[in-house]
Amino acid sequence: MDTIIQFKKSLPLVSVFVVLIAFMPGVCSADSGISTGTMSAFVPAPGLSSGQQAVFNAVNQSCSTFPANSLTALCAGQNSGIALQQLSPQASMQADSIAISSPYDFVKKINTRLQRLRDCDELDKSAAGSSKRGDDCRKKTAKGGSSGDESYIGPFGISVSGGGGFGDRNDARGQTGYDINTQHATAILDYRVNEQLAGGLSMGYLHSARDLNFNSGFLNSDAYRVAPFLLYSPIADSYISFLAGYSRIEFDSNRAVNAPLANGITISDAQASYGADQFFTSLGGGYLHRMDWFNLRGFVRGDYSHTNIGGYQETGAVMSSSGSAALQLGGQTIDSFTTTLGGEVSRAFSVPSLYTVFVPRLRAEWVHEFENGGRAINASLAGVSLNQLSTSGPERNWANLGAGVQMLLPQNITAFIDYEALLIANGSNQIVSGGIKIQF
Repeated sequence: MDTIIQFKKSLPLVSVFVVLIAFMPGVCSADSGISTGTMSAFVPAPGLSSGQQAVFNAVNQSCSTFPANSLTALCAGQNSGIALQQLSPQASMQADSIAISSPYDFVKKINTRLQRLRDCDELDKSAAGSSKRGDDCRKKTAKGGSSGDESYIGPFGISVSGGGGFGDRNDARGQTGYDINTQHATAILDYRVNEQLAGGLSMGYLHSARDLNFNSGFLNSDAYRVAPFLLYSPIADSYISFLAGYSRIEFDSNRAVNAPLANGITISDAQASYGADQFFTSLGGGYLHRMDWFNLRGFVRGDYSHTNIGGYQETGAVMSSSGSAALQLGGQTIDSFTTTLGGEVSRAFSVPSLYTVFVPRLRAEWVHEFENGGRAINASLAGVSLNQLSTSGPERNWANLGAGVQMLLPQNITAFIDYEALLIANGSNQIVSGGIKIQF
């Protein structure tokens, strides 16, 4: 009877979890919006992307300009559409991969860790048949079947984690796709003021390496982030979290043009280095419903970020016909506001012989982007303005599916390993991470 009552109470959270899974955005393959045909400098091929059209217009303008410039050499003969795409600033147009390498992913990781600060899973009913709460949440007892360590856990906690991921973005909406590999590291220092309030500082590092399609070069970035946070529990098994932070990103790009150009002209690789400043904030809340056999968590979160990407002037891009095809770009400003609605199922069970409690978890999140949109790019190629150059709008919806296990070990140590998959139209990403926390 108690189980039936508990199940009825959990129906709202179960419904949320089922809806999340049912409405996950699928990965679709859309038309790339990039022309692969050849064309003269006077008659464009159909279906040009924004980048191709901007470069075509610049070459066409150069054919009737006196004195001649570097692009005039492309007026006689046929240029491939892929070469025009490679001449456009595709790498910098991909610098705002919100779902993968923006502050969003860092905020998501921190909030996941913050949720578990309040769990006290080592005395969860499903592991030990105990209903203890309050101060017992910060003790580990042999009777509870967890670590065998009866010492009191102090107010301080230090956790470190790291991992890596891989994914891709298809050629879509006129923008060149890429393969991406990431490595990340995160550290969290937390202090529990009392049973309702905790605070601390989170720090993160993310390296992202994008290899652009069509052998168009690469874009690498290193992000350094710091964010203080507060965690408040108004009632048992609930939480409200708030964090705000700053990130500095350093970009390193290499642009390659290797598709056919008029008269067999070749262009050497172009390089650029530039930076970005990001400010971000997050407010979220959730509730953990404990049952005899498993736990259900529902949560919601809003995240905002403001990014200023600096302009740059490429070096290299030397043309075999003489002159340079270097790009110059102005700065970019990107604002993003996302909401996240999620659910998590967990089940704790103890292994007395190992003095360990294992907590497997399944997690699903649905994310909607409200703010970030297409933007105009202020750029010039070989000193000629690239007019009407713009980025496509971002994907508005995506989902995160995850699975992992948390291990409550002796000596006030907690370890975890997680796997997460990003489901998004025209792309994908998978992340494996692990970490450890010590309380004292």
